[in-house]
Parts: sequence; structure tokens; C-alpha cells
Amino acid sequence: MEEKNLAYLKINVGDIDDVPGTYYWYHWPQFPDSIARNDLIKLLQQFSTRNLSVSEEIFGLRNNVKITERVFELRKADNFNTILGLSEYKSNELLNFIFNDDVGFTFFRDFFKEMCFSRPFYIGKAKNLRSRLISHFERRNSKILDRLDEFEIPQTEVWISWKETPNLGDSEMAYIFEEIIQRKLKPGLVEKYGQ
Repeated sequence: MEEKNLAYLKINVGDIDDVPGTYYWYHWPQFPDSIARNDLIKLLQQFSTRNLSVSEEIFGLRNNVKITERVFELRKADNFNTILGLSEYKSNELLNFIFNDDVGFTFFRDFFKEMCFSRPFYIGKAKNLRSRLISHFERRNSKILDRLDEFEIPQTEVWISWKETPNLGDSEMAYIFEEIIQRKLKPGLVEKYGQ
């Protein structure tokens, strides 16, 4: 599976082949090994306020219900001592772990990346990966970039990976794999399948 950030891919679309497949969008705010403590806290708080999911509505006989996924919301909007939706106590424990030594920081950085990449916020399929991703980049048939702009997420923090599907003529396998993956991972910016 290939993996590149959005800013890079928009310039280097030639890295994507003209083949069928599925593609995955992730948000991962990278931070360098030498980041200052206050900068890391601000970055994690900023990450905590972003929710890359759409609300769902369920219609019943008597009621309509709107469901919004809770991710990492700050428990107190004006409390800057909480990160990733944790209590102040747990946030302080995490910060002590991160800043106690380099081992804790490296472990957290790797854990945070693994957590972000364990569930993409968008999954799509394509008969032609290059042309489909270009249509997203050019904002044709794509609300993803608008959502990223809404949360002021830099394109360098958005990663896209893709997996090619064997081209077996008129096969619908990319569509089938996309549905299986979406049902399993439940990406936030994808319309949910009803059946």
C-alpha cells in the first residue's frame, strides 16, 4: 500500500497509477522530535477540537434522531489543561509520560500515529485511482477538502494511501472491497451503507 500526504500528491499525481482500487484519507498532525512542550500541547488540543465525521439521521415512525460521533472533544472548552478529551488528571499523567524522557515521547508519537492511521476519515473506490483522486484535488464531486478547510487542517497533515485492485475486466471488486472496508472501519466522512 502506498502512502503520501495530500500536499505532495496534488503536485505529484504521476505517482498514482491508472488502475482500479480503494483509497483512504487520514488526519495525522506530525510533530518533530524536538517540538517544545507547549507547542505539542497546542497541537494536541487543536487535534482534539476537530471532528471529521458527518452527522447521521435516523427516521422512525414517530421520531427523527440525529447522531453525531463523539471523538476527542474538550470537556471544558476554556480549559487548556485537557488534551484528547481526557480529564485534567489523565492529561497531566500523559504529559508527564511524554516529557519524562525521550522513550516516552517516542512511544507516544508512534502510538498517536498508529491511532490516527487505524481508522481513516474517508474511504473511496475508483476504476482509475489517479483520475478519481485528481477529481478530489480539483474539488469535483468532493466535499472532503471543504471539510478540511472548515477545520483549518493543513494539507501536509492529511495522508492518503491506496491499494490497487486487480483489473479483471468489468469487475466490481473495487466497489465490493470499498463497502467491506467502510462497514468495518466506519469512516466519519462517508455516507453509511443501509444494507
